[in-house]
Parts: sequence; structure tokens; C-alpha cells
Amino acid sequence: MSNDSTPSLPTANYFAVSITNNTAKSGGGLANSKLFLSLVSQTRAYKFIKHKNSDDKTVYLATTDTPTGGTVASIALSDLINQIEDSLGFYVQVFDGSPIEFTGGRLYFAAEANAVPYSSGAPGGISPDAGFDFDFIEFTVDSTTNQLNLDTTQVDQFGMPIYLQVDPAVPDFANGTGIVQNLTREGYEGST
Repeated sequence: MSNDSTPSLPTANYFAVSITNNTAKSGGGLANSKLFLSLVSQTRAYKFIKHKNSDDKTVYLATTDTPTGGTVASIALSDLINQIEDSLGFYVQVFDGSPIEFTGGRLYFAAEANAVPYSSGAPGGISPDAGFDFDFIEFTVDSTTNQLNLDTTQVDQFGMPIYLQVDPAVPDFANGTGIVQNLTREGYEGST
């Protein structure tokens, strides 16, 4: 448990990631304890550390990591308890008074722990022919405009239907993006 000089969360220097696992609603899918998350930038790996804020509420922070075992650390979704937002998720620091190196990356979802490779001082990507389901969300952070840009595929190519919504919602994507439950392609295209 970390109780260091990290400021009380949430602040404007962080963005919160809240996750809801809807994969088990149709009788299949993965339980929160079987869905593992890994976070990487183009040049760094991250790990999730538990933190207590000044109100003694638990949150997880994504912090830089140098893996020693050949893979990026992962954490089960069920472990990412965010008592501030009353959700499952974590915080990512994007500004600390000066520009920081976190300008973009990928958030991986996998049915295997520690699935993202790490070698030669940099994270890699999960092989498309891996023997387990996985998917990812790509994002960039523009520190000059304080804008977070997110991207996920409309094609459920790896078996995990990801749906993404930012808060506040973007008017051009009022229904979010990705695999939107109970919305036809025509309905989705007509809403953007």
C-alpha cells in the first residue's frame, strides 16, 4: 500500500479509467477475476499500485515499471477497486507540473495474466495468434491541449467486444464507440 507524496485523487493531473465487464451477461465471457489488464506506452511498461488518498479511500495508480521477467505486469480487473469513483478502474497521471513522457499507449485486456511481452527495454504487443482472447484500446494524451484521444476497433477481431465512452460524452459520439450493445450498425452510424 502506497501512502507517499502523491496528491489526493482525483485531481486535474490525472484521468480516471473506469471499467465495467459486460462479457458475462450473455452466459459466456470472463469473470472480473479472469480478465487481466496491462498498460504500456510506446517505450515504457506500467504497473498498478494501490494507494490511499487523504480521505483513506483506496484507488490504484498506474506507475512506470521495468519488468524483470520478460512480460509487462498485469492485474485482474477484480483487484482494481476504486473507492473514490465506486467502480473498478485506476488513475493515470498525465501532468505533474512539467510535461511527462506519457503521451500515449495501449490498455490490453487479456484472458491470461502477464500476456504482454517486454524485451530490450520496451513493451511489445500480444501476438495475433495467441491461444487466448485479448483486445486493446489505443490512446494518446496531448499535454498542450489537455486532450485524451481514444481508439478501439469496430471489428471484434480478438473476441472481446469493447465499448468505450468518455465522460463528459463527446457530442459526435454520443453513443460511445466500439461494440455498442443493442445498437445496430445503421443505428450507430446514424448517431455519429
